[in-house]
Amino acid sequence: MENRRDKIIAGLEKKAQLKKEIMAQTSAAFSLLKECNAELVQQLQASLKGKVDDIQLSASSKGSFATELRLNDDLLVSFCNVDVFNFETSHPVWKLSYVQKDESLASCGCISIFDFLSSSFQLNRTEDLGYLVARIFINRENHFIVEGRKQLGTLFNNFSDSVMTKQTMMEILEQLVIFSLEYDPLTPGFESVKEVRVADILEASSQSLNQGGKRLGFRFEFENRTS
Repeated sequence: MENRRDKIIAGLEKKAQLKKEIMAQTSAAFSLLKECNAELVQQLQASLKGKVDDIQLSASSKGSFATELRLNDDLLVSFCNVDVFNFETSHPVWKLSYVQKDESLASCGCISIFDFLSSSFQLNRTEDLGYLVARIFINRENHFIVEGRKQLGTLFNNFSDSVMTKQTMMEILEQLVIFSLEYDPLTPGFESVKEVRVADILEASSQSLNQGGKRLGFRFEFENRTS
């Protein structure tokens, strides 16, 4: 009985300490993302000054766990998850000697970045969709890996050696922005909007009849294997 209790207590202490270390690194990385958002806006505003007047750029914090970056029609919303995650057994991370020597290094905090149309928030179109652009995973040693589409998933996948710094976070952010700007909204199918309610027409002065959403072409690994 005492043996089991000791194991439970030891297990709880070990897990709590691991989460504390991981979340400290993840929170630090999220703070870097906030700083990079603000700096990128300042730099872009300086570069665009006198060239284009009607481009809306802004960075804002939405508390400790959310931040927004507006780039005209795009709104990148980032969330810092408060939980610790592990990779599925088929993930390439488990093949790394870095992780095989200490499996706790595969436990990570996660920052998720979604892309929305900025007008969806301005016009309170609550049915509009946002799409996952990338996820940044950070472990207790501040090593990280990025899952995402195209270059986002190939430039930042050296989990064994990549350590999060402000410079690295800015590089990730710039890739996120480039990727998001390459994709325009996808109009809904004709059949989905062929009927309109009177209420929709009455609200049309402030809201669009077409449900919006960014077309990012983001697909998870299991979807790629089946296509």
